[in-house]
Order: sequence, then C-alpha cells, then structure tokens
Amino acid sequence: MTTSTVQTNYDPLDLNSYSLNRLPKKKLTKTGAFFKKWGLPIAAILFFVLAYVVQIPILNQKQEIMFALFATALFLWISEALPNYVTSMLLICGLVLTGILKAKPAMATLGDPVIWLNVSAFVLASALVKTQLVKRVALWLILRFGRNASAIFLTFLGINVLLAAFVNATAAKAALMMPLFMVISAVYGAPGTDTTNNFSRNLVLYNLVMINASCNAFMTGSGANLLAIALLAGAGCTIYYFDSLLSKIICSLTLASTFT
Repeated sequence: MTTSTVQTNYDPLDLNSYSLNRLPKKKLTKTGAFFKKWGLPIAAILFFVLAYVVQIPILNQKQEIMFALFATALFLWISEALPNYVTSMLLICGLVLTGILKAKPAMATLGDPVIWLNVSAFVLASALVKTQLVKRVALWLILRFGRNASAIFLTFLGINVLLAAFVNATAAKAALMMPLFMVISAVYGAPGTDTTNNFSRNLVLYNLVMINASCNAFMTGSGANLLAIALLAGAGCTIYYFDSLLSKIICSLTLASTFT
C-alpha cells in the first residue's frame, strides 16, 4: 500500500526529485574521518614548510609563498577538511596576510564578470525550475522533435551550439541546460517506472560532452580559449573569430575521419 502511494505521488518531471539532498549520505571512511579532524592542522604545517622551510632555487620568496598557498588550498580541496567556499576565502585572505596582494585587488576577484556570469546562470536556472518554464519548454520540444532519438540529439546539438556563441563559460551553460535535459531524460526514462532505460543516461552524457565541445568551437566559448588567443596575440599572431571557428571545424572533421 505504501509503495503504490509513493509511485502514485512520484512526478518524474519534478526536478526536486533529483536534488543532491535526496541522495543517501555515505559514512566517512577512516581516511575521511582522519582528514576531517586533522586536515586543518596538516594544511597549516604544509603551508609553513613549503613557504619558509623548503627552499626552491628557481623561486623567490614571494613565489614560494604563492606556491605554498596553492599547494595548501589544493590539499584542503582534495581532503575536504573544509567546505570549498571556506577554502577559497582562506586563499584570498592568505594572499592579503602574506603581503602578496593588497586587500582591494585580492577581493576584486569576487567581482570578476566571469564569476557573476556563472552565478547569474545558476540563478536563471533556478528561476526556470521554480516557474516550471523548463517543463513547458521540454514538453514543447518533445511534441515538436521527439519522434525519434536522432531528432532529440540534433535538437540539443543546435541548442548547445547556439548558447556557446553567446555564453563564454561552460559552467554557466551547464547550469542553463541541466534542467532542460533532466526533464526530457525523465520523460523518456523515468527512474522508478517500467520505462527506465539507457536513453536518459546517454542524453545526459551527450549534453555534458556537447557543452564542452560546443564551447571549444568558438573563440569566446570559454575562458581557456580567450587566454590562448591572448597568448597568441602577445606573440604577434592575430586570430579572428571566423578563423578560430574554421580551424575548430577542420580539426573536428579531421579527427572524425581518422576514427572512421
């Protein structure tokens, strides 16, 4: 009786059903419990040793401190001794307290346009879920292009390419796309029902691949592309938007022909 009630009340199109909060919390292993308790003291010792004890010949004093801060932050991120946002704030404070940066330029990174682009994308994605607009768009796409799997994949390909031309951050594009392909995946392979299949899993993996591939297709598709263009410009090589797109298309066709 209870099982049938749960299945009746289950809505596969409700994105709250796929929240990370619903996942069962795993018990910490002995290693995880150790780093949870002693991770912060170990990080402090690691920073002191790398910054003031170990001497690296190719680095000056400031560079050694920066390397120590990087290694300490990396250790805290991997060990998860602290939440990621706390680690990030400690890194910024470390740059100020050690004299590497002044407070104003250090805190200015929090106002970087790329960071706020990502934050805005997550806010917009939450709005799409709360207003159920993503459900309406997903159902329209299914009615219009959902006759077969190829049409659905090609539709998402077009959406990814279109967004990549205007959104220059993979995380932001993933935040915008995730509610859409999660709802469509739920329709074609809703978990907990008789229609569960591999199509929904393949659709999610396909979108994650396309998010990265489509961003790499455009010069402004990601921060890494902009950095590469800036380095080439500094070396005296000017690359235009169409040149970058054409070179990516040629490389993709060459790679595809190699595997076929």
